[in-house]
Amino acid sequence: MDDVIAHRGRAGLLLIDVDHFHEINDGLGHDTGDYVLRVLAGRISEVLPQGALLARGGGDEFSVLVVTDDSIVLTQLAQAIRSVAAQAVGADGVSLTVRLSIGIAWLQPDDVVPTDLLRRADVAQRSARHSGESVEVYRPETDQFSRAQLELAHDLRTAVLAGHLEVWYQPVVGASDGAVQSVEALVRTSIDGYGSGFSSLSYLRDLPVAEVKLDRTFFASVVSDPRSAVIVSSTVAMAHALGMSVVAEGVESEYVASRAIVLGVDSLQGLFLSPPLASSDVAAFVQQVAIS
Repeated sequence: MDDVIAHRGRAGLLLIDVDHFHEINDGLGHDTGDYVLRVLAGRISEVLPQGALLARGGGDEFSVLVVTDDSIVLTQLAQAIRSVAAQAVGADGVSLTVRLSIGIAWLQPDDVVPTDLLRRADVAQRSARHSGESVEVYRPETDQFSRAQLELAHDLRTAVLAGHLEVWYQPVVGASDGAVQSVEALVRTSIDGYGSGFSSLSYLRDLPVAEVKLDRTFFASVVSDPRSAVIVSSTVAMAHALGMSVVAEGVESEYVASRAIVLGVDSLQGLFLSPPLASSDVAAFVQQVAIS
C-alpha cells in the first residue's frame, strides 16, 4: 500500500468484517472460529481479480487491496464476496451462515500514508454495519472525523470564543389567532423538516416528540399539487392522533397560510409572517403583533 501511495497509483480498499463472529467463538470455540475464517479467506480469494491482495487483519477482519478506483467495480466485487461468504460453512457438526459488512474507499490525491485510506474504509464499514446495508461506499458526510469536519469544528469553536457568531430567530405564530407562540433559533433540533431527509415515521413512534414541523417543500407545492394537500392533511391527522402539534414551515404567501390553516396545522412559520430576526428585534416584533 505504501508503494501505491508513493507512486500515486489507483487503488481501492475493501474492509470486510464478519458480523457477530464472537458468537461462533463463544459457542463453538476459537479453533472452530479460525476454521471458519480460513474457509472464508479461500472463498474470497476465488472471486478476486488479478493483482488484488487479500490480508487478514485483527480478529475477524479481512482487507482487499485492488488496483482500481472505479466505485462500480469495487461495489460489484464487494457483492461477489458477500455472495460466496453467504454459503453455509459446515463446522463441528453445525451448518453456519455468516454475514459480512464491507466498507469501500479508494485512494485520494491528498493521501500521504496508508492509514488515510484505511481510515476511510473503516468509516464506510462501520456505516455498513450500523445501517444494515452490508456494503457501503465511503461518503464524507458520514465521516465526523474527516479533515473537513475537524476544520469546521475548529472554525466554529474559534468563532464562538471570538464572539463572531450571531443567533437569529424566526417567530412561530398560532394558526388560529396569529399570536406569537415562540421563536426558533436558527440551529435546527427535535423533528424538523418532517417529510424530507432522514425524518421518518419511526421517529414519531420511537422518540418522545411533542411537535412535528412539516417540510417547506409540501407547502411550496400545496397550491398546485392536490397530492401534497392530501399528504399534509393525513400527516396532521396522524400527528394529532398521537398527541403532537404541527407547525407548517416555509409559509411564504397569504394563500399558503390560509391553505395550511384549512388543512389543520396548529402553527405557522415563514417569510410571509416574519423573516429571521436579530435578537434585538424580537421583542419589538412580538409587541407589534400583540397590538395588531
